[in-house]
Amino acid sequence: MTQRKITSIIAALGLTILLLTSVGAALASPTAPSISINGCSVTVSFTTDQAGVHRVYIADDFTNVFDQTVNAAAGERLTFSYTFDEIGTVIPGVGIYIEVDGSPVYENDFFTGLSSPCNGDTAAAASTLCVSHPAEATGALLVGTSLFYWDNDLEKYSQGRETLNPGDTVLVVGIDEAEEFYRVIFACGAYWVPVEVLAPNPDDVWRSRPLSNRLIEDGS
Repeated sequence: MTQRKITSIIAALGLTILLLTSVGAALASPTAPSISINGCSVTVSFTTDQAGVHRVYIADDFTNVFDQTVNAAAGERLTFSYTFDEIGTVIPGVGIYIEVDGSPVYENDFFTGLSSPCNGDTAAAASTLCVSHPAEATGALLVGTSLFYWDNDLEKYSQGRETLNPGDTVLVVGIDEAEEFYRVIFACGAYWVPVEVLAPNPDDVWRSRPLSNRLIEDGS
């Protein structure tokens, strides 16, 4: 075999290895999984990059609705699927989480790809996805940063630590008894935020109308 042929074969092998490496790099991993939707079903899939215990769980309105663990070797393709009967409306979307050997590697705490209410009557329910609010609700403007609190308590916030930021707008529906938290609606979800991060919305719709002081008792 000539030197030229040997060189060509080595070059070809090198190209093949490079292509295989590139394809492998493109596969979804636990830190960047593939998430697909089919109606009310969500599928999470990825190729493991290390041996260990891989856990996938899905939360809806702070409740785990799916939780599965697989002990897999490195390089295994794992697929997890769950079909919703109904999606809660306390917070928008659902949370998708992945852990490897007990350590969190992926969080998608406001996955909104499941647009259907998934309660068997999509067309009828589509118009009621947003949270209803009283007539005295008023527009507010964020003047500070706030986590999404699911109760009027600074220790009770969204697991993904997503935030409302200065310039965001919300609808204020009331205030708690201690006058420390406003109850607000944002992206069809109802939350609590500290009073100091909100100010009346000065836009042409609300014209700085004072924020609603409707009393909301017992953190409801």
